[in-house]
Amino acid sequence: MLYNIHQKHPELKIVMLSTDGPSATNEVKGILARHRLGDLDNWIFGAGDAQKLRYEIDPSWHGELPRTYFYSAAHTRVGKSGALRSDEIEAQITNITH
Repeated sequence: MLYNIHQKHPELKIVMLSTDGPSATNEVKGILARHRLGDLDNWIFGAGDAQKLRYEIDPSWHGELPRTYFYSAAHTRVGKSGALRSDEIEAQITNITH
């Protein structure tokens, strides 16, 4: 689904962050390649304290996954927890681009 969203909206910047530790790097890279998402910006949590990293990203985030953030050009942010359907993503894209 993210590949299709990226193809439909190539102007949007999509950044993926894996909350797995560095030991999962090869697995994460394989998943990204399998879903044709390797050209997106992607990051993986370091070996530090995962709870602290989550707090740095969003103090109101308690670690539920998946977690998606939509940022507008005005730098406002909407965070969503749980799997999103493509229509929900499209609605958020409309909200941040208009």
